[in-house]
Amino acid sequence: MKYKVLVGFSGVISAPLDAEIEIINQDWAEDLLNAGYIEPLETDAVIEPAEEEAVNEPIEEEPVDEPEEEPVKKTRRGRKASEG
Repeated sequence: MKYKVLVGFSGVISAPLDAEIEIINQDWAEDLLNAGYIEPLETDAVIEPAEEEAVNEPIEEEPVDEPEEEPVKKTRRGRKASEG
């Protein structure tokens, strides 16, 4: 019998979310049904495609002016010639 996967699972049988699978072993199918991982597919039912929602155009963001960093003064950490 064919089933729709409601929760992805792996083990003796593995299936990703929203897959349609066929399970021959009735014991395994009952376990997965009882766990809520699958639901039977009706073979006589006609599945109508879902209506597509309008895709919103991406909102263009204005570039943010980042403050310029001031150059860092490098200091020498050694002995001065007079110290040594």
